[in-house]
Amino acid sequence: MMNKAIHTGQINHAARQIVYKEYVKPAYEDHDHKNMRLKRPMSPHLFDYAPTLPAMTSIGQRISGRLGTKSVLANLSRLPTLLSTAQYAQAAAGAPKLTFKKYEPPIQEHYDVKNARLSRPLSPHLTIYQPQLTSMLSITHRITGMMLTGYATVLGVGALVSPHDVSHYVTMVEGLNLSPVTLILIKAILASPFAYHFVNGLRHLYWDTAKGLSIKEVYSTGYAMLAGTLVMTLILAAL
Repeated sequence: MMNKAIHTGQINHAARQIVYKEYVKPAYEDHDHKNMRLKRPMSPHLFDYAPTLPAMTSIGQRISGRLGTKSVLANLSRLPTLLSTAQYAQAAAGAPKLTFKKYEPPIQEHYDVKNARLSRPLSPHLTIYQPQLTSMLSITHRITGMMLTGYATVLGVGALVSPHDVSHYVTMVEGLNLSPVTLILIKAILASPFAYHFVNGLRHLYWDTAKGLSIKEVYSTGYAMLAGTLVMTLILAAL
């Protein structure tokens, strides 16, 4: 009867079914990464504890006990003998002798002095470069800007400390009886920095619109700026 029930499947066993799977080697994981993944709290460190008198006393006893052992003291007493023996063996073997010198801080030496002492060549300067229109116009723009700053400074300070007004000095210049050509030349010299800086400033504003930035356009606008500077200078000198 039992065999019949087994073959027909009428007996329901409560035993767990065993399933066989292929063995997979577990992936290696560092201890710190595993703690971070599992969000394990870190154990308190030595610096997390406040120093107390019993703890400091215990640590001091351990240190003094280890230093006070007979073996440590014996090794310390034998240290000069060991050093002399090693030095003798080194000299006997023909090895180079070690000499200890007192440390001396390096001498502070200027960079230019060091280069001159080592005969290092200097890097090329502005004298090796060929003058170009773009570089010359840029340098001149800065020079005229400084000149205009000087004009404004002289006129501003002169207006504060001068005992007379502008008409008095204009009368003084007219009293010099200068020729018209000389007056035009002086006014042109004084007006040329303003004219150059003004016209070239308009050129820079045109560049700010992201136009005229190619090499051909830079040169063409440079020549046009020089022509405009000449015309404006003559106009100001003729006033």
